[in-house]
Amino acid sequence: WAAQNGYEYQNVGRNGGCVAFDRTRDGFGPSMMVRYRELSPEASIVIIIAGHNDADKCRDNRDSVAMFADSLSVLIDLIRQQCPKAKVGYVTPWAVDRPGFKEIHKAILCVCKKKNVPVLDNFRKDCPIHVLDDEFRRKYFQAPNDKAHLNAAGHDLYLPYASEWMKLF
Repeated sequence: WAAQNGYEYQNVGRNGGCVAFDRTRDGFGPSMMVRYRELSPEASIVIIIAGHNDADKCRDNRDSVAMFADSLSVLIDLIRQQCPKAKVGYVTPWAVDRPGFKEIHKAILCVCKKKNVPVLDNFRKDCPIHVLDDEFRRKYFQAPNDKAHLNAAGHDLYLPYASEWMKLF
């Protein structure tokens, strides 16, 4: 998408990373609260794609979900300071059926609404990614039990949906 629309692309994401939790001991590095500093101050768009690993860490613990929400609010402010020209958007995790995902989804929507951050909501029924369908995961995810990482075919399927949302930028 970036190249097709004349943008330079910088990926500072890490599999296993979290918005709120440092996972250095687990081999996934510090939280996004630290890693945002890797973003180019000249960025014109910053898309946050996160929450899956936070949901697994928080589960349904209200204090942990509140910590996530507070961290996300601060992270958005930090990104806006680091990249003053950038529009910020958020892509939610898939609609996974484990404890914590609904709570983190709700926190993302609430914080982003308060911060005026557009959200690509992957919990919506019109999302083309059907993470709870075993056959779908076999075809479009990196492994049959994976509920986080699309393979190339999955990315191709998701791109038109995401591209439509990217028109906001």
